[in-house]
Amino acid sequence: MAAFVRGGKLHGTLEDGVKNDIDGALLAVINFGIAADPAIVRDTVERMELLKVASGGYRRVRCILTVRVGSSPARRAGSVHF
Repeated sequence: MAAFVRGGKLHGTLEDGVKNDIDGALLAVINFGIAADPAIVRDTVERMELLKVASGGYRRVRCILTVRVGSSPARRAGSVHF
């Protein structure tokens, strides 16, 4: 099973990070009754709002883009979180 409870929250993977904090596949974990604790289910459904897109659908995971700013190694890479 790829879903784990840490700190009272259901996560998609063991890896830490913004991308894995909420995962659309967690709804299947709830639907199949694997995660049945009402507080964990409620928190997961509330956090699904982070995956909502303008069209009304949901992303599978949060999108993390790393953008290289300029071509010089002296320039820093920036991260964009959605």
